[in-house]
Amino acid sequence: MGQNKTGKYLKYAIGEILLVVIGILIALSINNWNEGRKQRKEEIKVLKEVKSALIYDLNNAFHSMKNRAISRRDLAIGLLETIKTGKELNDSINFIFIAGGETFRPSYTAYKALESKGIDIIKNDSIKYGIIQIYDTDYVNLKLRLEKNSFANLRDFNRPFLFDNFKLNENEMYTPIAPKLLLESEKFKIILFKTKGSDQATIYQLSDLEGKIKKVISLIDNEIQIK
Repeated sequence: MGQNKTGKYLKYAIGEILLVVIGILIALSINNWNEGRKQRKEEIKVLKEVKSALIYDLNNAFHSMKNRAISRRDLAIGLLETIKTGKELNDSINFIFIAGGETFRPSYTAYKALESKGIDIIKNDSIKYGIIQIYDTDYVNLKLRLEKNSFANLRDFNRPFLFDNFKLNENEMYTPIAPKLLLESEKFKIILFKTKGSDQATIYQLSDLEGKIKKVISLIDNEIQIK
């Protein structure tokens, strides 16, 4: 009789322990689920902010810089053709000398916010490493190349040649002091070739980077749609 009671109490105690353990496991599971939802919500927020920043860069810094580079390159090509054919120079020559330097100022706010939260908040490795590549490598390389080549050309070649061979007219435009001599100047040809080459390289680099950015934006769009 006593053994039966002891057995019943033991079963009851084991049952109570199992219920407590199951309750704890359920509570932990719910807590983990809630924490996962919270982290996912924060991840989506960060991804949307980065996407907006990248779109802003494409529509502003990239668009205007690429258009200027194309204009300068095409102008240099046209001026080289003018030299070859002996046609008359026009006022567009100013653009070669005045707009020869470029600065790249992308938006870093969203990326800095991501770094402060921890880059591993992004679970998709393709997106995570794509973003790191853009901000920590591609943007840096583009900025360095522009500073090294664009401003060096402007400082060392374009501006000194401008001041020696042009005058400022009443419309605040630089016109050649001796147009015929300018067309015969080997230094002028070198400037045009350097401008054409430098801007063509900028166009290629911007186009390549645009492709990478658009790919990351597409990956972000797909990730955001995942529930």
